[in-house]
Amino acid sequence: MKLILEYLRSYFFEHFRWKLYLGVFLFIGALITFNYVLDFEHQVIGRQGFWGRMSLLLLLHGLAYYGVLLLVAWQTGHIQGLRERNFWIKSGLGFLILCTYRAFPYLDVVAHWVPRELSVFMLRIVKYTLGWTIAAIPLFLIYLAYDRHSGNGFYGLKFRKVNFRPYAAMLLVVGPLAFFASFTESFLKTYPKYKPDQGVLFADFMGLPDWGGLLFFEIAYLSTFLFVELFFRGFLIIGLDKYLKTDVVLPMAATYAIFHFGKPLGETISSVFGGYLLGIFALKGRNIWGGVFIHMGIAFFMELFAYLQKYVF
Repeated sequence: MKLILEYLRSYFFEHFRWKLYLGVFLFIGALITFNYVLDFEHQVIGRQGFWGRMSLLLLLHGLAYYGVLLLVAWQTGHIQGLRERNFWIKSGLGFLILCTYRAFPYLDVVAHWVPRELSVFMLRIVKYTLGWTIAAIPLFLIYLAYDRHSGNGFYGLKFRKVNFRPYAAMLLVVGPLAFFASFTESFLKTYPKYKPDQGVLFADFMGLPDWGGLLFFEIAYLSTFLFVELFFRGFLIIGLDKYLKTDVVLPMAATYAIFHFGKPLGETISSVFGGYLLGIFALKGRNIWGGVFIHMGIAFFMELFAYLQKYVF
């Protein structure tokens, strides 16, 4: 924990301004309120076709990211990197990749080759796996074009000098929070992602033992968090910090909250603070593996505790 506390202490010393942080969190709070009062993610975005979803997601993510960036520039006087064309090209391409990943018509991929009763289960697996390919390949091309000589690997995917012990200690602190959250109705409406009845049908369809459906699903589900960390803490932090310096964290935390729209309100609010902390760790540590470890660990606990609540006890 000493390393993590040192990261936080040094970052706050460099960056914290109370007027800036108050303005940013009020702005993010307004976006969250707008979504959950109107149920915008489900009632509007979810009912659009591919291009409609793409457009609205780009609007929301762009408003959050660039809106916070303008607030930061206003409070600090200027951000030199905003004058560089490559920043606008890279960030714009990045959000196109993210929103394609989110809006892609995954249902069309599975609709014609699986039984109807398996379509939702297979839809999730295809999104968890195919989505990785849709997003990671173009992101890697951006890396090759702009950042292959940076020394950070593919946006923080390097194992050199990675210390997992402080992140394991954090996980021991956060794990009980997932346990208490599992007693709330809103949490159990969303989790666990795995549905046992569909898992057994999937296992039969694929010729696997009954537990094979659970294992296959959870591996696919947890793998998505590697992409989440690669994009939000890798690309948006390590990939753009040469333009924005320490100002790179707050805009990422804002658009990370947009990514959680449609999930329980408490999870979206906590994502702002969690994304902010993981952004600092990536910025200071120059890798994303600590975030991957924490993110996958929390997701595993959420799945486990929700499964126990709904299907065991």
